[in-house]
Amino acid sequence: MAGAYYDADTLENPMAWLESLANTPGASGIIYTTWQDKYDLLGGFGHLAAGGK
Repeated sequence: MAGAYYDADTLENPMAWLESLANTPGASGIIYTTWQDKYDLLGGFGHLAAGGK
């Protein structure tokens, strides 16, 4: 499980996390983590986490 820190303005960071997870045996998921209450890209993040591009 990855807990990606996510307060950026693009989806580049979680894309790199998902690539790393795909290459990590036993990895099972990722969680959206924000410290600044930034939820504008949450829908896009969910799409990526579900296998979308």
